[in-house]
Amino acid sequence: MEINYFALAGHLNTAVTGPLKGYVSQNDLADKIERSSSTIAAWLREKVFPDRLDDILAVVAMVRQVAEQHGITLKVDLDESTWRAAYERHRAAVTEQTRVAAQAARARRNLLDDVVGKPVAEYAVDPLLLGVRPAIDPGRRAGVDSPLPSYVRRRHDEDLAEVVRAAVGGQNKIAVLVGDPGTGKTRACWEAVRELDDWLVWHPSGADPGQALVAGLRQVRPNTVIWLNEAQRYLHHPETAARLAELLADQSAAPVLVLGTLWPDRWAALTAEARHDGEDPSFHTRDLLRARTIPVPAAFSPLDPSALRTAAQRDPRIARAVAEATDHEITQYLAGIPVLVERYRNATPEVRALLWAAIDARRLGVGEDIPVAFLEAAGPGYLSPAQWNLARQSEEWFRAALDTATEPARGVLGPLMLDPDNDEYVRLAPHLEELGATERRAALPPARFWAANGHLTPSDTARLAWAAQSRGLYRVAVRLLREAVLGGAPEDAYRLPGLVKRVDPAGAARAREWLAAYFPVEGKGLRQLADTLHHVGDVESESALVLRAAQEIPLADAVVTAEILDYATRRGFQDAVDALLDRDLVANTRLSKPRRVCDLIYALMRVGESAVGQARSLAQRCLGSGSDHDVLLASRPLADEDWWHEAALQVVRQANPIGLRESCVLLGADDIAALDVANRVDIANDSQTCLVLNHFAEVDAEEPLAHLLDRLHRLVPERPPEWPLRLRDVAVEMSCDDSVVARLPEPPDDIDLDLDNTTVLHWFLRRLTDADPAQRVDLGARLVSAARELTNPNVLIRLLSDLETNGLAAEVAAVLGCGPALTGLGAGHLVRLLEYARDTGQVAQFAGVAATLEITATQAELFGVWNLTKLLDLLVEAGHTEEATTLATRMAQECDLADPDTVATLLKAFGEHGFPDLRRRLSERDPIAFPDGFDRFSLKYSAAELLHILTELGEPALAKRFATRVVTDADAVGKMARNTAAALLAIGLPELAEDMLVKAANSGYYWVFAEVHREDFPYGREPSGKASPPWRWEER
Repeated sequence: MEINYFALAGHLNTAVTGPLKGYVSQNDLADKIERSSSTIAAWLREKVFPDRLDDILAVVAMVRQVAEQHGITLKVDLDESTWRAAYERHRAAVTEQTRVAAQAARARRNLLDDVVGKPVAEYAVDPLLLGVRPAIDPGRRAGVDSPLPSYVRRRHDEDLAEVVRAAVGGQNKIAVLVGDPGTGKTRACWEAVRELDDWLVWHPSGADPGQALVAGLRQVRPNTVIWLNEAQRYLHHPETAARLAELLADQSAAPVLVLGTLWPDRWAALTAEARHDGEDPSFHTRDLLRARTIPVPAAFSPLDPSALRTAAQRDPRIARAVAEATDHEITQYLAGIPVLVERYRNATPEVRALLWAAIDARRLGVGEDIPVAFLEAAGPGYLSPAQWNLARQSEEWFRAALDTATEPARGVLGPLMLDPDNDEYVRLAPHLEELGATERRAALPPARFWAANGHLTPSDTARLAWAAQSRGLYRVAVRLLREAVLGGAPEDAYRLPGLVKRVDPAGAARAREWLAAYFPVEGKGLRQLADTLHHVGDVESESALVLRAAQEIPLADAVVTAEILDYATRRGFQDAVDALLDRDLVANTRLSKPRRVCDLIYALMRVGESAVGQARSLAQRCLGSGSDHDVLLASRPLADEDWWHEAALQVVRQANPIGLRESCVLLGADDIAALDVANRVDIANDSQTCLVLNHFAEVDAEEPLAHLLDRLHRLVPERPPEWPLRLRDVAVEMSCDDSVVARLPEPPDDIDLDLDNTTVLHWFLRRLTDADPAQRVDLGARLVSAARELTNPNVLIRLLSDLETNGLAAEVAAVLGCGPALTGLGAGHLVRLLEYARDTGQVAQFAGVAATLEITATQAELFGVWNLTKLLDLLVEAGHTEEATTLATRMAQECDLADPDTVATLLKAFGEHGFPDLRRRLSERDPIAFPDGFDRFSLKYSAAELLHILTELGEPALAKRFATRVVTDADAVGKMARNTAAALLAIGLPELAEDMLVKAANSGYYWVFAEVHREDFPYGREPSGKASPPWRWEER
């Protein structure tokens, strides 16, 4: 008999929460496979299907091992073959269901839209077109006929293959390989997909690759690989990530596979956390990239060492790399990186000038295809007057330098690579791009660089304008922005008036008038510019801009039209509204994408009676296109009309049980009853079910509501005991009416108090909070009994936090005092526990553990050193002097002085708690001799503090040595440079302080420089670094 997978999962959940309770928890299972406990709960309780078979098999194996160790007999089949077979059967069934359900949608997509991408086989002829790099050339005698060396699989290849298998199995998947240049990321992606014969590969390209990606997403058909080599080129705008996430969530497009590559610093920038001001521009991109990031190490470590030896015997390039590469960086050697760096370091002045111009162009925002004419115009600016006078004696100086820079040498492509299809463009070698961006981070490009923008695209010019503005080159930035707008790249035009206002307040108004007249309304950024004009109170320019847009924008894209119509309606610009309505939106709007048309229908309905006719016509023309539900929702104010009502009935009649959850909201009470919605609708998803219940209550469909509630009550025996609690929580979150919540199933009275189950815990705490004194005693005893069984410190800390939040101080003390047998206590856990113990006078039970922590392991934790110093604070505060002294002494002796932040934190803590001898002991360890690869980010944030502390310690030589290192390290330059410069001034190093401020300005932090030099630079700077003379908006 074949066993259902979810039946097995239910039995396993019963075993974990029943006979094995106290022996193994969800957190234990989660730690086993490096997942979260909520994931385990979803797998066991909520019928969520695991994405990896190996993970669920590991969970089953752990449960089996625990049961055998303790001699516990379970009523669940824990045989691996049983679980494997059940998993594969369910996955096959889901794949088939997905295929059948999406078949019609796929057909519509393929009929309506052009397909993007080429067959994999076409790229197999020349994978270099996808960005795969050729290897070093071994010479003619080597007998090698492929530009690509033999491939040897590594660990990341296995991880990537798992993602590809899931995609081939019918799922939408994404994987982003993150590693330094030359580590083999792009080649790994190619090897993973080269055998997908029936798949397409789409490599979006264009002047703005991100725009090309967004524009083509709706043409992506199933079985397509979206190839995002150097993914930062596509994901620099958050909208791109949001649209990609929508595609991955759309099962009608499945299977689609997104493969990307990123350097570590680009990954860090794209996944940055929310800023201190609360804005979070990277939200969508961060979520997308973290969905499946696969690290690619710099050192080459094959899965099978013999495979590398075999490849070396077969391919002389690999043999040479194995013999000559340093630090096992074999792929980097194959990519020719040592040769490239040598050529870069030893370049002639003319060649170096071209390379620096290319490096500056790329790091400041120019696309990867750099016009040769741009380098010719910008290059002389990087030569000294004497070098330029010498170079221009030959009319062929530039061509000679370019030929040298693009010429292969010793089997390696040149630092610059000519575009094989268009020799008017070059690309910079990726490794030199990264190396040069680091070395030239604090360099200010010369005037000729900024003046050469006429050879760039308008989008590149706009990005250079931002780079100029952030470096204080205000006059240059205004010119570049103006030229970008006139060229058709208006995205950043909204910044122009504010930029002009800094140096010419009167000119800001004229700049706004100019934008209203010349802004290309068919491009991006219109809404942002209109909002800017509105916020500064320039209604005249704002209304003129919106009217121009209403009169001139192309009407094919309904979303663009809807945005303008909505804005004009909201701001009361009736002339713009009338101008749009007079252009016959019904006839001119493209209807092939009905979901986008829905935006326009909504906007027309908001206009009022004058636009209802066009809204009705658009809705009627879009019916039957596969998005009827969305169209009817958009036109819902017309629900009393017969055509609308009949279309809604048709949608509900045709809906499957899952689709019925959404479509039933189109109906009133009589239709809901007539079509038996309460009996047909799927109730597997709690949140969707609550939406249906809420709709039934809103339209007074009492009989269907009662029937649906009865179905939920009958589910109680089949669901986990805590399910009614979770259902009620969801109902409250979904703002269900109180009368509906009151009629939902009640939890059983004898539900187990599982402290690892947040739903059960919050229900119990509500009961405890509302209890009378006698009940509170009984419930408190039950809580302490459950807490005594805890072994996971994370669960205990969460419990204490919830108790404190609910004002249950007595219970906090009781739980701490019950002596739970915790295991795996780390410094972070101890900090939290000691904070609770301090307030209840129970520090003693944890003080000894804190003093004997393993320092090295603790420092390796997140916030490790901070946690150690916090423990020291708590021990000193609680009067445990002996334990505090033991811990501090061990910290001074054993802590790895890994970076400036660690050193500053330790020295500060020892000073605050009266350990001067330990501060001296630490200073004797040469605390600024940081190891290679240290956290350079901490230079920005801890340099100032460490400089003050070293000076205070009476170590001026050490402080000066550190100061010199800080100023010469590009990673130390940033928004904290102002504090570092102040520290340098305070310890008597004014020259270094000024050097730091200038480097900050050159690195894009001009405001740091301006805080000190605003009076000397009222009009910004020139590319020479000198103060700009007075200038006005009218100057051209």
